Amino acid sequence: MVGALTSVLVQITMMATSPMFLELGYLPWRGINLTIGSRQVRDLVIDFTTAKFSDAFDTYSYNSLDFGVGLFSRMKFLNNWFVHMEYSWLNETIAYLYPGYIEKERQWRDILLFGIGYTSGGDVAYEIYVNYDFFEDPDSYRVPIVYRAGISFKF
Repeated sequence: MVGALTSVLVQITMMATSPMFLELGYLPWRGINLTIGSRQVRDLVIDFTTAKFSDAFDTYSYNSLDFGVGLFSRMKFLNNWFVHMEYSWLNETIAYLYPGYIEKERQWRDILLFGIGYTSGGDVAYEIYVNYDFFEDPDSYRVPIVYRAGISFKF
């Protein structure tokens, strides 16, 4: 009988940081609430990923510090709502699980997010938004929906 994997359990946690002072935006036209900017100073995006895979043989885990560049645009409507569009280019660690071992490699990945959000308004405000990643591989273990929350200044 030829051996085969009958099931694989995957647990992945990803956390990203985007401190308020590192996400810069610019309002190019008066009277139109359109913001264009970079994800962070020098367009830097930093993600930390930890993953655990289990198969019939063992449990394997890895940690990864991913980085990239990106641009975003937002347009406000109805005072507190906004649409968000973002393009990022992320360098990340990809893990491949084989019977008995895990193989890792780094690769660049394009991300195209489009979503909707809410801001509480005011000079210092909280914001929450949901995005869909249109470039996510349908065969990936990642969910194409990205949830974000944060604090903004004068947006």
